Amino acid sequence: MTTKTRLEAIKGMIQEVQTTNSPLLPFKRRTLNAQGLLLAWLCPWVVFTVVLVLDVSPVRYHMPEVVSHGVLVVMLFCALPLLVAWRDRQLSSQPSWAWYVAISIAAAAGAAYMTGGYVFGTYLQPYYTLTNLNQYPKPPYNAISGESATQAGQLFTDAGVILFEPGSYVDRKRMMLFENIENYCVAPIVSANQTQDIDFWAVGKECCEDAALGFACGDVRDPVARSGLRQMNQVDMRFYQMAVQQAEAKYNVTSQRPLFFEWQFDAAQTLADWKTNGWVVVLQASILVGALTFMIPLGLGLAFARVGFLPLTLK
Repeated sequence: MTTKTRLEAIKGMIQEVQTTNSPLLPFKRRTLNAQGLLLAWLCPWVVFTVVLVLDVSPVRYHMPEVVSHGVLVVMLFCALPLLVAWRDRQLSSQPSWAWYVAISIAAAAGAAYMTGGYVFGTYLQPYYTLTNLNQYPKPPYNAISGESATQAGQLFTDAGVILFEPGSYVDRKRMMLFENIENYCVAPIVSANQTQDIDFWAVGKECCEDAALGFACGDVRDPVARSGLRQMNQVDMRFYQMAVQQAEAKYNVTSQRPLFFEWQFDAAQTLADWKTNGWVVVLQASILVGALTFMIPLGLGLAFARVGFLPLTLK
């Protein structure tokens, strides 16, 4: 075989390879699937944001089954890009964005549900609970006194936030500690003419172990603080109740209908801060996921393009 014949044979082999879709030709110029990249970015981001907002909204508080069903529908929605991916696989051996979209949507929905559970339990569930209760004083009541505690316990079971009258304070010397996995602290909220009947109790956790300092929960050290933020966690309330029972025996007081409050300088503002902080976390999480869902498919696209799997330039 002459040299000319050999060169013609090699040229023919190269032309044959270049007409195929071989992933071994990084030098071959292709076009990048801009539509696939856009879907790979937006689909998981939108799903994450929608599921997260739904998971922390008042809808979850009032109708939690709606949120559960909504997340299930989103997960079933992942079947659509899976079907597209399976169809593309039958037509071509090249990788398909549909696989990535399906997996990323499922991951985004799961991450949003877990993130929403944290935000809801930490910030927004307590906010929704207390805003469904009343704030006192309101007409025809004035600022609430701690004097008629038995009557107060009966009248203000619907209280979420209470502003106590000037002169009311937390009796830090009559605090009581109930030890469990955590230390549960209680101390009576009293006024100058306080009787032995006490229904208002300031509470907190891990804030009364030092006997010299006494009760140090919330804003109890602030001399102008006189508002209470109702504590409604059922698990915590059970242990606070046990601490109150110990205080009744030790200090010879009675508590017919104990109500538990975190002592605050401005309980209404603290309640508003819970809502603000919760939605700030939601916004930050959405921005972070938006950035990740943009960079990951872009990086994958560029990486595959270098080995010839995907086009190199945007259409």
